[in-house]
Amino acid sequence: MNRSYYKKQQEEILQKYGQFRSPLHILDQVQETHFIVPADNLSLIEKAVQRGCSQSEELLERYDIGISDLAKTLDCESETITSIIKLNFYPDVILLDAEDATSLKEENILNARKNIIATLNNRNQFQSRIYFRPSGLDLEYCIDDILEILTNLHLNENGSYPLDGMIFPKVESAEEISFISQILSDMENKAGLMQNTIKLQFLVESARAVESIYEIACACRDRLSGIIFGMADYAADTGVSSLEESHPLFQYARLRIINVCAAVGIPSIDCMSFTYPVADKNLDKPQNKILLLKKMKEVYEITMNSISLGMKGKWVGHPLQLLAAKIAYETYFSQQRLQIQLEKLKLYSRSSTGAGIIHNDMADRATDRSVREFLRRAVIRKKLSAEEAFNLSIITNDEFHILNKR
Repeated sequence: MNRSYYKKQQEEILQKYGQFRSPLHILDQVQETHFIVPADNLSLIEKAVQRGCSQSEELLERYDIGISDLAKTLDCESETITSIIKLNFYPDVILLDAEDATSLKEENILNARKNIIATLNNRNQFQSRIYFRPSGLDLEYCIDDILEILTNLHLNENGSYPLDGMIFPKVESAEEISFISQILSDMENKAGLMQNTIKLQFLVESARAVESIYEIACACRDRLSGIIFGMADYAADTGVSSLEESHPLFQYARLRIINVCAAVGIPSIDCMSFTYPVADKNLDKPQNKILLLKKMKEVYEITMNSISLGMKGKWVGHPLQLLAAKIAYETYFSQQRLQIQLEKLKLYSRSSTGAGIIHNDMADRATDRSVREFLRRAVIRKKLSAEEAFNLSIITNDEFHILNKR
């Protein structure tokens, strides 16, 4: 038996398997909240970039909603809500939307491009990643959106590129995303950037796209940083009249996205909820207080269900949606759950058996892997120190140095 031959074959197989996974930077692996802003509205862009969730405090005060009222409604800790508003109010990603959120009037289209360029070229130390969404290939404005914006961006003072990435809508095939990726590659060459500096995400919004997700993902794997579910367009394409989040066909699409994202090593991002926590002008202030609390609870529960399903992020389009989604993620990654997972990892690491019982649950190498994945997200979220994560072999040495520089 040729042992060295078989070992060489083993190495080649493992290397080939690894090439299917996106080389995603560790800081791009947590994208829990994507805040969508119409690109033709500069005022809203400035509020999103500068204030994020802190806008929520004013909206809550306007309708006499106290932190304790919201905590009671959502059955969560008041401290969690306060910390988000005061300390953790930035969304992970801000999407400057020149597609669905922008009118097709030429004036609005041109303003959207101008606002995206101005915002990015004046970018200082934004806490959020900034992406933009152009028109899709089905509209004549698509290529002009992309080229006009990318060719008018300049490097920041520190030499970094101001745009984190592009989110492309209504993708139907691998050929389309390869075409878009090639445009980005050409723009990188022109700007003297490293290849794949501009990240790319795409929306799954049709039956054909759902059945082609893996092929589309592989066609742009090296710059891919997320896949997003576009429920409204998917509903229209499949003839589903209801926009009920739990519809079986929507769940099928979500599961397909979650599975492909896991296969290529990127976050899966859920669609925006159509429950908007906005006041009804026909109601008085006390009635609107009840209404807003009810809607925020719906967004919170929708987000928690999305997390439980396996989605790693959520689109939001309103400051109170953003707050509700952030509360859901903070609650899921609670300090209590973190401590339990840490204890499980440490107990299993000290165990001399391959399988056993820890905290009345079965523990083996498979469950240990799940615990470590939870803790990886915790360290990126700054809930666990990089030093402790490195000592527990949750992150690599390179990742430790990246996280320590934040």
